[in-house]
Amino acid sequence: MQELAAQELTARDWRWHKLLRQWLQKDTREANNSSSMPIIDLTSGAPIAVQPVRVSERVERGVYVFFDVMNWRRERREFVLNYDELDQRFAMGNAIQVSNGGPVMPPGGGALGNVPSGAVSQSGMGSSGIPGAG
Repeated sequence: MQELAAQELTARDWRWHKLLRQWLQKDTREANNSSSMPIIDLTSGAPIAVQPVRVSERVERGVYVFFDVMNWRRERREFVLNYDELDQRFAMGNAIQVSNGGPVMPPGGGALGNVPSGAVSQSGMGSSGIPGAG
């Protein structure tokens, strides 16, 4: 069930960051409106839906939405993303897309916590609902 949940999250443009152990998603207008759960803006007022800037072939800098499992909320953060740090098992085509948190174990296993609809996790995912499904 956890593998299927990870596939569904990936299909909804969320990606698992292997080092941070969090689900994250590019900050898009859809990401900001896809859930009833509010997003806490931890940027310095960065505009919504601005495409990330490529730093190199495998790295980009931009604003992403993360799920904070400890505070059970989504957070917008400026972040430098190295594509090699994302789990690529369920990614379609270019594995550069970023994903939205949910109640699953991260692909590849590990300790998890629960993640609400439309959210991403720092310590992992639990086994309740799928983000953005409501």
